[in-house]
Amino acid sequence: HDTMILPPSANNSILQRSIIMVVSRMLRIKEIGAVQLPNLISFFVKSKLLSMIEREIQNSSLEKPGLIMAKMNSLADEDCINALYKASKNNVKVLLNVRGICMLVPGEKNLSENIKVVSIVDRFLEHSRIFYFQNGGNEELYLSSADWMPRNLERRVEIMMPILQESIFKDIKEN
Repeated sequence: HDTMILPPSANNSILQRSIIMVVSRMLRIKEIGAVQLPNLISFFVKSKLLSMIEREIQNSSLEKPGLIMAKMNSLADEDCINALYKASKNNVKVLLNVRGICMLVPGEKNLSENIKVVSIVDRFLEHSRIFYFQNGGNEELYLSSADWMPRNLERRVEIMMPILQESIFKDIKEN
């Protein structure tokens, strides 16, 4: 589980130290020179994604449904798929753009009727990985290196970082 997520309050100093942490984790050392590694970073993108999906379920109601939007190359992780099915059954709208492999079945009554999946393949081989959570009005948007596949979420070093600058957040969300 060598994946990493930066906290929403991350600043440039934390981002710089986080890069050092990723390199040090890859090299399996605890400290580089005099730089102390921050304790604010979780290396479990999968568990963070699952907890954010669960939080979206908890924040969702009939009056104000939750919303998850995600863009990725592949969706094959069984735990993530089951969490998205659970979200759909609990009135969370799920909009996915999956370029390649998608093991989730959208639009099935009593399972995934609140899930829509589109695939857009353009002249570029890879799409960005963007994850949006409405979070009861406290929106969160992340960029990531990880697709939602077991090999990415369980066996690789991956990074997921929040978009904190309002203008960039707005531009990414709208496009």
